[in-house]
Amino acid sequence: MASLVHLVGAQFLRLAGNLILTRLLFPEVFGLMAIINIALMGIALLSDLGVGASIVQRKAKPDLRFLRTAWTLQVIRALILWVVTALVAIPISNFYNEPRLLWMLPVVALTQIVSGFESTAVHMCQRELRHKVTAALELSTAFVGTLSAVLIALVLPSVWALIIGGMLSAVFRTTLTYFIPNQISHRFCIDRNACRELIHFGKWLLVASAFSFLASEGDRIVLGKVLTLSQLGVYTVAFLFYQAIGQLPRGVAQRTRFPILSRLAGEDTERQRSEFFRYHRIFLGASLIPISIFLLTGPLIIDICYDDRYLAAGTLLQVLSIGTAGATLRALAGPVVLSRGNSFARMVITAVEAIVLFTCMLVGGKIWGLFGFTGGFVVAQYLSYVPGIYFLKRYGVWNPKVDLAYLVLTTILGVIGFTLWWERLETGFAL
Repeated sequence: MASLVHLVGAQFLRLAGNLILTRLLFPEVFGLMAIINIALMGIALLSDLGVGASIVQRKAKPDLRFLRTAWTLQVIRALILWVVTALVAIPISNFYNEPRLLWMLPVVALTQIVSGFESTAVHMCQRELRHKVTAALELSTAFVGTLSAVLIALVLPSVWALIIGGMLSAVFRTTLTYFIPNQISHRFCIDRNACRELIHFGKWLLVASAFSFLASEGDRIVLGKVLTLSQLGVYTVAFLFYQAIGQLPRGVAQRTRFPILSRLAGEDTERQRSEFFRYHRIFLGASLIPISIFLLTGPLIIDICYDDRYLAAGTLLQVLSIGTAGATLRALAGPVVLSRGNSFARMVITAVEAIVLFTCMLVGGKIWGLFGFTGGFVVAQYLSYVPGIYFLKRYGVWNPKVDLAYLVLTTILGVIGFTLWWERLETGFAL
């Protein structure tokens, strides 16, 4: 319950902050920040060793040397990330034909260094299901980041409001992690056995993270090249709502189902199946609530919350919400394979996601322009669930009847929603 509350609260704060910031800043600012975030996320995920997942999934309780080694690797990775970001700022700036990225990327990447020093107590809380602690951490961080960006935007209405707000949020979060109860004393340490274990588990997660980045950010990588910054800013507003829907079930699954299934991995198979099916129904049912709201009233929400510059985001929100059902089903399969220590399977799932996404978007965009790009993104969410089905069947936890009922309900809601707002379709894809 605490995980759900903090995820809903954090998303609400981000959406509220976005609503205020769109009144203070131009759409171009959000488009530019979207490109910066995509670049940083890509660099971060391309070097992700899955330190947090290793701590949560480990069968034996992590000892002091294991945690210190994990923290050391985390810090070293963060420092390398900043150097890499500074080096790739030139080609990224040239690719998007945006000179400001040349110096903005290294500045924003300083947040990676700050985050690299986070205490491993965060992952231990997840492992031990201490959700109230992580909920307080996430909510307070979201509040500080949103409030900082809004206050700075009042004085400095530019992209710097988002950049400085993000940096202050990272400093606040990292500092707060050292006040979590049952803290260890962190210091630099490289234990050979711990290092070997971390790398063994994380090697496939490293590859999986690279594909995961392409799968989750591929739409904006492509659209960032073909749309203007203002158009990308409008799309980003719609995507923020879409992301809010998807992150709820995925976030709860990662914070609760992953550690629970990891604990049950060596226990009775029937108990595992029962636990999986129970959470599966809860997550799918919960995700239908925001999906139905955005499908039926997406354009109305955008009209009420934003000015005419963001009018097209209403239809885009409806279309993206259709894909949420497929993305949710696929995301819920990830914790199952990781709980079995099968990081290779996780890599396969994300590889298929990335390949299918880019193929569908490029083919759709070639034929129908922005409508094709967005439609291809939606179709890819469903096609990339296929490898998830394979692994769920392999572990005996696939429930096709529940999944089918979920997809049928989403389809009905989509038909009703587009019928209600049929006259807005042309506006949505004109941008």
